[in-house]
Amino acid sequence: ADNIVKDAEAIKNALLLPIDEDEEVEPVPRPWGASLGQSFGGFCTMSYLSLVPNPPRICLLTGGIAPMLTNVDEVYNALRKRVKERNLKYYDRYTGDVD
Repeated sequence: ADNIVKDAEAIKNALLLPIDEDEEVEPVPRPWGASLGQSFGGFCTMSYLSLVPNPPRICLLTGGIAPMLTNVDEVYNALRKRVKERNLKYYDRYTGDVD
């Protein structure tokens, strides 16, 4: 997956319009818009997130995630807590979305 990520970055840089190479200006991050990973593509997306300083803005994983060594109950309890926190944060920000 590491080489696939490197190849994807090379393709991205070849497809994007070149930026002015002004030495006084720091380069602007240019991530992909999104990544959809299914099976091995999910593994590649996880590698992308680990290896590239500016990974895709949105990553959707539908499979291919490495095996977990944590008890599934611990994982789902942590997930429920995180989802609840994120929902409360969302509804605090977008109060009009509350029914």
